[in-house]
Amino acid sequence: MPSAAPTDFRSLNDILTAATEGRMAPRSTVEMSMDHPELQREAAVVSFVDSLNSHQIHLQRNVRMSPLYVYVRPSTPYTE
Repeated sequence: MPSAAPTDFRSLNDILTAATEGRMAPRSTVEMSMDHPELQREAAVVSFVDSLNSHQIHLQRNVRMSPLYVYVRPSTPYTE
């Protein structure tokens, strides 16, 4: 599995813009802290996850990360 790379994304808008512009490949994983300030309301989490899912990108929330760091793990090819 490829390792996650740090990004300069700090806001949910940064992440969604990158997804919309194709700067993240489908089946990639966004790794964020559970303490990210924009993800403290359940409605925000649901909306953000739905938006990422529409681009086939997965969200992984991790409690052991700094609140503002965002990492992206590239997609891996399917194996059969």
